[in-house]
Amino acid sequence: MSDWGPIIVALVLFVLLTPGLLFQVPGHHRKKAVQPKKLENNITYMDVSLYKAAAEGKIEDFNNYRRPELESLKTPNHDNVLHLNLSTSECIGNRTRSDFIEQILSKCPSLLTQTNAKGQTPLHVAARNGHSAIVNF
Repeated sequence: MSDWGPIIVALVLFVLLTPGLLFQVPGHHRKKAVQPKKLENNITYMDVSLYKAAAEGKIEDFNNYRRPELESLKTPNHDNVLHLNLSTSECIGNRTRSDFIEQILSKCPSLLTQTNAKGQTPLHVAARNGHSAIVNF
């Protein structure tokens, strides 16, 4: 039996000292889960009429819309009014895209730096859709 002593001691020490073999202490030897980037908490999804107005460049609809602020108006993809306007081919009527952009940015300059769900700013969308005048703006 004296030959089994060191083996039994080694086995007991192995079981007791191996992390997680019998039990796992909370917070030890666990990889932390990567948390997704938290988006703004104060998002208001824009209704269809505002969506169309942004796409068509109708600034009048945004002059009359007071609540909530322009920076919180988003689509389910987190596009703001600039993303929408710049993703369309052209503005309707006698308005120009640069007029809409200039007026909307005078109301809410922070729209230019907001990202959508893909991480794109309105400048990314403008460049992707060939709106070089807006990128230079």
